[in-house]
Amino acid sequence: MEFLQKSVKYLFPVILILLVYSFFQKSNFKNASDISPLLLKEPLQTDVEDGAIIKITNKQKGFTSRLKVVAEYDISGLVVMKRAHWFWESKSYFRDFINYDVGLIWGDNVRADIYKDKSLKFSHFEYYLMSNYSSSLPFNIACASNTHIIYDKPYLGRILGSVSPGDQINMKGKLVDVEFMRIDGNEPVRLYTSKVRTDTGVMDNERGACEVLYLEKIEILKQGNVLYHRIFIFSLLLAIIFIVLGFISFARKAAE
Repeated sequence: MEFLQKSVKYLFPVILILLVYSFFQKSNFKNASDISPLLLKEPLQTDVEDGAIIKITNKQKGFTSRLKVVAEYDISGLVVMKRAHWFWESKSYFRDFINYDVGLIWGDNVRADIYKDKSLKFSHFEYYLMSNYSSSLPFNIACASNTHIIYDKPYLGRILGSVSPGDQINMKGKLVDVEFMRIDGNEPVRLYTSKVRTDTGVMDNERGACEVLYLEKIEILKQGNVLYHRIFIFSLLLAIIFIVLGFISFARKAAE
């Protein structure tokens, strides 16, 4: 009993420190190393005229989306941010058909370890990727993007769900313009994909600054922060065990 009490008293704080530290480090894209040669290349885009229409109907949520194919698209990049869209977000019509936003960098930004610079930071604001960095940092905005992801195959969602900042990924699919139609007859919402990587804001052009990708294939080229993911899971399990042991110790002491 005395050993149990000392273990909880002295080891539990250490476990908590490991848990908190690994929680933040497991999503730190600056830990990435051994950059894949694919990330040094520009995205491949083949524009399509009079593209096909892809229809996605969700009777449970009560909407139909018409996706007009604008281009074939193939991109490899380092994940710097990922955001899943949930039911409590204000723009509910977006979360109904946009599953994830994924922020990627590639090319010049990963070639010379620019992404490791302390001043470089990313954040998601609603449906946009925000970047901040020192004016002296040669960050190339044309080698960064925020992509709205749409998919209709559950296994793609499972893979995307496992992706986190620091991973190197490849995504293939189609850039699409979206017409989102409510079955209840309300006015449709339209969202246009970006077709260039040089736009820097939502008002840059009529299409906006984000790519809208109908995802057909995704591959994790290299998982990042593997050690920190393992430390996090291990320390989380230990923390749960120590909490249970602490309750047992307290209950026994109270019963004496």
